Amino acid sequence: MNGWLRPARMSGAFFSYLDRGRYTRQLETLWSLFGRAQVLVLPSEALQSAQTDVLAQVSTFLSIEPFPVLADTAVNSQPYSAPMADTDRQYLAAFFREEIAGLESLLGWDLSGWR
Repeated sequence: MNGWLRPARMSGAFFSYLDRGRYTRQLETLWSLFGRAQVLVLPSEALQSAQTDVLAQVSTFLSIEPFPVLADTAVNSQPYSAPMADTDRQYLAAFFREEIAGLESLLGWDLSGWR
């Protein structure tokens, strides 16, 4: 397993890429604090593929003026230095299998592209 999958310490706080991928728990915590009506959940893929539509949803949700049309720009994007190892892909698929199914149920989304 590559080192990026292992938990690490940073500034004294424990963090893990795996834990940050457990969106159901994060959403349930947000909703318990703010209620569902105050949290807009959008897939990041939509921001990449339909930026104008997503920004319109955000401005409507926040009851603010629409955002200006932005030029398509890739920010903080770079190619991977190497493809993911098959063993890592298999590990992640197994690790997140139930999480993805739970998130699909929670949000009513089709996340088959995440498998």
